[in-house]
Amino acid sequence: MEPFEEDGIAKIRFEIHPLQKQTGIVLACQAPIADRRMVSDSGGYKEMRYVINTILVLGTVRTRVEMTLTGRGYRVVSDAPGARSAIAGSYCVDPAAAYLAGRKSPTIYKEGR
Repeated sequence: MEPFEEDGIAKIRFEIHPLQKQTGIVLACQAPIADRRMVSDSGGYKEMRYVINTILVLGTVRTRVEMTLTGRGYRVVSDAPGARSAIAGSYCVDPAAAYLAGRKSPTIYKEGR
């Protein structure tokens, strides 16, 4: 993660690996910094994290959410309190199911779509 300023706006650059276990596909991203907050992980370790506003897409539904950024290996931690509150009332999580909204082909990332 690399914070920077552009036209007087604090922003952050970061990279993501959108496909699990495929570190060869990297998307370069940047977003305005919405905030910085102290966040505790599941083990109780606290760290200061950048907060961005983004769009969460689940199936055909788009929802504006706040997301904290950290440098660990997870793509998105969906069991975090912020993630739970972002989808509360709209979704029911079924841990026994997967890809209920369909699965996109990895080629969309290779072709830059």
